[in-house]
Amino acid sequence: MRYIIYSAAVVAALLTVLSTRIVIPALILCFKAIEQSYAPEAEALPTPVAVTDEPAPVKPRPARRRRPSAKTLARAEAALA
Repeated sequence: MRYIIYSAAVVAALLTVLSTRIVIPALILCFKAIEQSYAPEAEALPTPVAVTDEPAPVKPRPARRRRPSAKTLARAEAALA
């Protein structure tokens, strides 16, 4: 009985791997080829217009630093001593 279950599991695993690695990508390539055959011929696109009204670059604001309080400084000195 185990032989039948193991055989079915191996066959299912192989079918899953083969379908995801070979069959599905092949079908996607076939679909894209068919899709391109129905696409109209691409015409030359107009040249893009240059943007002249660009906003000025934003200068980053300097980071704000808080001064340590006298209590914090006292604790730091006590910890270092």
